Amino acid sequence: MIVIDGDVHISSESDINQNKITSEELLKIMEENQVDKALPSPKLSYTRQVKDDNKAIAEAQNKYPNKIIGVGGINPRLGIESSLEELNICIKKYKFKAIKFNGARDDYYIDDKELTYPFFEEMSSKNIILILHSGADEPDKTHPWRVARIAKDFPNLKIQMNHLGGVRKPGLYEAAIEAAIKHNNIFLVGSEADPKAIIKAIDILGAERVAYGSDTPFVLMNVALAIYETILRKYSNSEKELVMGLNLKRLYNL
Repeated sequence: MIVIDGDVHISSESDINQNKITSEELLKIMEENQVDKALPSPKLSYTRQVKDDNKAIAEAQNKYPNKIIGVGGINPRLGIESSLEELNICIKKYKFKAIKFNGARDDYYIDDKELTYPFFEEMSSKNIILILHSGADEPDKTHPWRVARIAKDFPNLKIQMNHLGGVRKPGLYEAAIEAAIKHNNIFLVGSEADPKAIIKAIDILGAERVAYGSDTPFVLMNVALAIYETILRKYSNSEKELVMGLNLKRLYNL
């Protein structure tokens, strides 16, 4: 069974006290836990810069192409023009298949048409997957209904909603599932999500719309894997294989 972790983070420097790990450290964790591939996005510093981490992820993808599926990070608050330039680098130079936006960390509403839509238009035209943080840290700015609005406005844009709508906040889980019901271009990764919410999402949406993610290094990968192993005992082997890796393999055309 192929195992793909849909939500991990690496940095250009190592500082475990700040939840910063390098690609080499991530590969070691993956090997210890028999995880075949992972989708690392930047774990940005408090200065909220993105270029160094994007470059580090690109280097890791080039060095370990069978293990690392690079995900760029964009903060539109750093300036739309300069951030569009960085997006262009991520797509054309680094060959990233997905770009992540985190309105909670970077303090913006994810469906702000002036701030984020220029990026989503560009990504949609180039078939780049949009990864969105969603969670209880800033539920208003990253609410699943805002994800649903983006999905409606960009029906050709594939959207990966991490944390299944909201870390440890039940109301957001239901909203995420309902958004995914209404919009087929929304795909859920249950990193740090309540196990009951993951089960509910699989039961309602089907195993084809939900995937495993750990949120390493914020969460121990072995703990996340143990949770999913327990959750998936009630499902068939084929359903388990979908959630643990085949869905992301299909989504990213691996």
